[in-house]
Amino acid sequence: MPFFGVYNPASFGWAPNTNIVAFDHGGAKFPSGVHSATAPLFTGLINDLLAAGFHLPATGNSNVDGNWGYYYRDVRGATNLSFHAFGLAIDLDAPHNPMTTDPTARGTMPANAGAIARKWGMEWGGDWSGRRDLMHFEVHLAPSEIAAWVSRLSAPVTKPPATDSAGDSTHVGVTTLKSGMNGQAVRWVQRRLNLQPSAHKGYDAATVKWVKRYQQFHLLDVDGIVGPETWNHILNAPIIVGERRTFTGCTGPDVAWLQRKLGFVPAKTPAFGPKTRAAVQAVQGRHEQPTNGIVEHPTWVVLGINPPK
Repeated sequence: MPFFGVYNPASFGWAPNTNIVAFDHGGAKFPSGVHSATAPLFTGLINDLLAAGFHLPATGNSNVDGNWGYYYRDVRGATNLSFHAFGLAIDLDAPHNPMTTDPTARGTMPANAGAIARKWGMEWGGDWSGRRDLMHFEVHLAPSEIAAWVSRLSAPVTKPPATDSAGDSTHVGVTTLKSGMNGQAVRWVQRRLNLQPSAHKGYDAATVKWVKRYQQFHLLDVDGIVGPETWNHILNAPIIVGERRTFTGCTGPDVAWLQRKLGFVPAKTPAFGPKTRAAVQAVQGRHEQPTNGIVEHPTWVVLGINPPK
C-alpha cells in the first residue's frame, strides 16, 4: 500500500541518486529524468491529468515550462532529502502552479488532481495543508510495489453476467449490485467499505452513498452501482488510506498508517482498538471535531489525507 504521509523515501526502500533515466511526455522534457521504476507511474499520471483537462507545456524548454524531475537537494527549508533526490517526484507547469498558502488555489490542475495522484500511488502537493505545492507529485510506493501497481491499473475488466430475473446477489464479484438488492455479495461489499451489514437493510441509501464515495476516490464512474469495473477494482485494489470509514474493530493497512501517524507502532496484524480510539479522540478534540473516535473525511484531513467528500 502507498506510504502516504511518510516523507522519508529511504524508510520504504529507496536510495537517492540511483537508476535515474531520461523522461519526457509528448515532447515535454523533465530535466535529469526520474527513477527508472517510476517512469510508468508518471506517464499514467500525466495521461490522466491531460484527460481531466490539464495542459502540459510541451516546447521542451524547462526554464519556461517548469516541468522538472530529478534534482539532488534537500526539501526547501529543511535538512532531509527531497523526493526529487530519489527520482520520485516531478513538477508540472510550475509557472502556473506555484507554492501557496491559499487553501482554495488549484492553479491549472483539474479538480480531481489529488484523486488521480492517489490512483497512481502518489501524493499531490496541492492536497497538503499549510504550504501547498500545486506543481508537485511524488511517489509513495515501495520499489517492490510498483510493478504490481502498474499491472493492476492496466488489467482488463472482466464483465460478469447480468443480474438474473430473481435479482440474485449471492456471488461475490459476479452479479451487478444496486439499490434494493440483498444477499451475501451485498454484505461483502458493505464490510469492505467498513459498513456493518446488520445496521443496513440490504443495499440501502447509505450503501449507495459509500459505493459512490469509493468510486469517486478511485476515479471510477460514480453511479452507486457495483458493476464490472467497480467489482474489478474492489476485488483487486489494495486498501488505500482515507478511502473508507475507520473505527473500533477495523483492521487493514489504513489502520496501520493511522497508528503510525498517531505515534505508536502497529502490530503485525493491526487492529483499531481502545488505544487507537483514544488517540483519535484526542486529535478530534484538538481540532474541535466530534470526539466519536470514527475516522471519516474531517479527521482524515487533519491527519494529512484529503479524500473526496
